[in-house]
Amino acid sequence: MGFASKWVSLIMNCICSSSFSFSLNGEVVGHVQPSRGLRQGDPLSPYLFLICSEGLSRLLQFEEAVGNLEGLRLTRHSPSVSHLLFADDSLLFCRANNQSAIAIQRTLDTYHQASGQMLNNNKSVMSFSPNTADVIKNFFAQTLNMPITKCHERYLGLPSYSGRDKQELFSHIKERVWKLLHSWNEKIFSIGGKEVLLKAVVQSIPTYAMSCFKLTKKFCSQLESMMANFWWGTNQNGTKIHWKRWNSLCKSKHEGGHDLFGCKHAKGIWTDSKFSLDYHKAQSMFNGDYLLHLSSMYNQEEFELLICIMWGIWSDRNRIFHGGQPRPRSSVVVYVTNFHQDFIRAKLTKVPPPATEQSRPHTVTNNMLQKEVPWTPPAINGFKMNVDAGTNLEQKKLGVGAIIRDHEGKVVAALSKIVQGSFRSDEMEAKSLFHALNWASQLQYPVTHIETDALRVSSAILSNATDLSSFSDLIFDVRCLISSFPGILISHVKRTANQAAHGLAKFALGLDEDMCWVGEIPYPIFSVVVNDFNL
Repeated sequence: MGFASKWVSLIMNCICSSSFSFSLNGEVVGHVQPSRGLRQGDPLSPYLFLICSEGLSRLLQFEEAVGNLEGLRLTRHSPSVSHLLFADDSLLFCRANNQSAIAIQRTLDTYHQASGQMLNNNKSVMSFSPNTADVIKNFFAQTLNMPITKCHERYLGLPSYSGRDKQELFSHIKERVWKLLHSWNEKIFSIGGKEVLLKAVVQSIPTYAMSCFKLTKKFCSQLESMMANFWWGTNQNGTKIHWKRWNSLCKSKHEGGHDLFGCKHAKGIWTDSKFSLDYHKAQSMFNGDYLLHLSSMYNQEEFELLICIMWGIWSDRNRIFHGGQPRPRSSVVVYVTNFHQDFIRAKLTKVPPPATEQSRPHTVTNNMLQKEVPWTPPAINGFKMNVDAGTNLEQKKLGVGAIIRDHEGKVVAALSKIVQGSFRSDEMEAKSLFHALNWASQLQYPVTHIETDALRVSSAILSNATDLSSFSDLIFDVRCLISSFPGILISHVKRTANQAAHGLAKFALGLDEDMCWVGEIPYPIFSVVVNDFNL
């Protein structure tokens, strides 16, 4: 290991200079002078143990370096792990072949001769993957002289391997609780005695496992059911009724029955939002107007964010109620945070009042000629879809933005789609229109009017001219999709009237997957939609 001979002689002098005697029947007898190690508790003993462990580690590393031993790799490009040392236990990993078995045995023999320690085969076991051949297993067992066990061996009272079936993995905890509860049922306990037994004995059984593993909700509910049956007792007809106050079972929404704070999904959203809200304190507010109470605890901006988070939780609740799937907690937090920021920006934006006939100037000026053209809503019972494209030339990405609104300016649906590829400007606009029409057709949105700021694309669709270019092929595909929308109108507008679709296309360039909004204003263009709605 590279230690100098002088240093080794100093360590050996520390070991050999001590002596031990034994107390036998009250009389000190014997005189033993150690030559290999010190007594347990000696300050130098842990360092000697680490040096010996380092020697074993170096031997295994040498076998791995020369190619006789191949460790375990978690991924293809990760470094291999041939051994893990924990206290006085060692875990060795290798590929199941004859060469690895011989290398491990050679390493252990060298370690035995150098340290004087011997491997305890009765406390050593081997585990193999299910696809290992029996011939290899038998060769390992004969070479290393160790028993073979299944992978569900326990270490320090916990399973060493964790698979998908957590119910079977921790079934011993449930069996232990079941045996205790059924042995106690044979005796008579008071309510206080049952409470002490449940809190002091039963609830402490899964504590150690829960400190290392995340137990499933089904497993925890089974333990709670067993404890509840023991608490309420049984009779000849089975378990007794588990009584609970009616007021806590049936709460009105005004009293907090909507679970904006209590359910697991809501708690996760509050935690991810980094909002300093005490759930238990929030639950205790339901005897009165909890919103009024919360408004007195936070300033206006914090209270607005709190309301936005509640609205996001409520929207997910409605989504589940109508057969949909809840959004990931991180998506809800990002959505409500951006919604709140857009709300603040929209409040700061000053919208001029509509001009009257008296206030309008009667002379034409340059400002009137350069006035921005706003977005206009469709006819009554109509649905207008605005489409635009954005591009990132460096990453070769095309962003597609589409938004459908009704005659009142309300958002029906919106899309931000990412497409890989490099296109010319006219092909890019035609490609975005194709994807927007395909999206509206698949979801069966009744679009009656399409607006785009690409003049060449709209003109090519309305004309009957054809050629052999790739752009003409795209226009032909767009016409085929348009045929599925009877009576649809296509028109060209200026960029100022297409800001919503333009913002969605730019937002799509930063996405890894498509995003779709239904019945809600997309947070990237919240202020744009609000301005279009007010004009």
